[in-house]
Amino acid sequence: MNRTKPGRARLRYWFIFPMLFFISLVLAADTLPTFDNYKVTEIWTAKPAKPVLRSPADRMLRTHIRERAKEGPNFAGHFTIVEWGCGTMCTSFVVVNAKNGSIYAPKEVPYGIAISYRSDSSLLITDSADKIKEIFGENVDLATCKAYTKGTRYYRWDGKKFRPIAFVPCAQIVSH
Repeated sequence: MNRTKPGRARLRYWFIFPMLFFISLVLAADTLPTFDNYKVTEIWTAKPAKPVLRSPADRMLRTHIRERAKEGPNFAGHFTIVEWGCGTMCTSFVVVNAKNGSIYAPKEVPYGIAISYRSDSSLLITDSADKIKEIFGENVDLATCKAYTKGTRYYRWDGKKFRPIAFVPCAQIVSH
């Protein structure tokens, strides 16, 4: 009787599932998420709540956060993304809830060159191919792309956290 040890079976699953996930991303490259795939039903039109500054980082950027939050929701119906530069080719941001003023600083989204979002969608895109080519030119090379980003990332905002849903590496961006 040829039995595989339980540890080896688990090891195979740890290898197989990430590979399947990667293959699904490659196969899905022609069907990448769009803003229309992640429409929200409610758009907040009332006066936005004043941001609740809780962390030292929030307080350090208080004027910028307050000014942008006053402009009202620009993301996922009732949220405001407040962006700022964090160095050369670097964008950081927080998400402010226009209903209650709570601030969310996403740790699951790495700093990027640029982010793309819409008020009627819960999709957030970092370092999109369009933005990369807009900044570096249509004929951007792989080394330049990799120097600033690993590729385009797609996230779905669930109201509390960003969930990764797709990734396109630099090699695929520069080949198109």
